[in-house]
This record gives sequence, structure tokens and C-alpha cells, in this order.
Amino acid sequence: MATYVEYNFEPIIHGHTHEGATISLTKNGSDYDFTGCKVLMHIRTRHDAPIISETLTDADFTISTTTLTMKPRAIELPAGKYVYDILIKEADNDYKIYFRGTITVLPAVTYPTSLL
Repeated sequence: MATYVEYNFEPIIHGHTHEGATISLTKNGSDYDFTGCKVLMHIRTRHDAPIISETLTDADFTISTTTLTMKPRAIELPAGKYVYDILIKEADNDYKIYFRGTITVLPAVTYPTSLL
């Protein structure tokens, strides 16, 4: 059985670039093997919200044998608290959610036009 991972991202300011994150998983006492896996991540305002705020796919991650790394990306979500999980399609076509948590987006206060 895999160890479930709760990962809450550090707060990020709207419009800034998130540096990405690397996550790993332990299954049956060993590092989980991500070989042949596909990933899908939805970000929503709450788990049952009908609107998906953002979707990340394989193209947004670097998938190595033992880790998933979210690539850096600009955060354009409105300020607020969001929930996410990562659905993994395993090499045997089984679907599992091993990762979930929160993302807090803070509002920007000072804008570049203030420097003009």
C-alpha cells in the first residue's frame, strides 16, 4: 500500500512564478516507481466546486522514476485558497490519488505601474 502524501504549497503572490515542487511517494516500503505513469492535477476553490480553476497535465511535470516535479509556472489564479489533488494513471491502467493539499494565492499590493 502506498503512503498518502498531504502537501500544502507555500503561499504564492498572484502573478509571481512558482518555482515548482518535487514530491515522492513510498509504496510497500520502497520508493514508488513512476515509470509509465500519467498525471492529472485539478485546482479548485473547494473539492466539490463544479468549476476547475486550473488543470495541469504530464506536460506541466517532469516525471522521473521516483519523483514528480512540477515545472515552474506563473500563478494567474485570483487570490484565495484552493484545493488540489493529483490523479495518477499507473502503468497497469489503475487510477490512484496519492497526493492532495492546498494552494494559497495572495493578492499583489504593488504593481509595476507604481514605478512609472
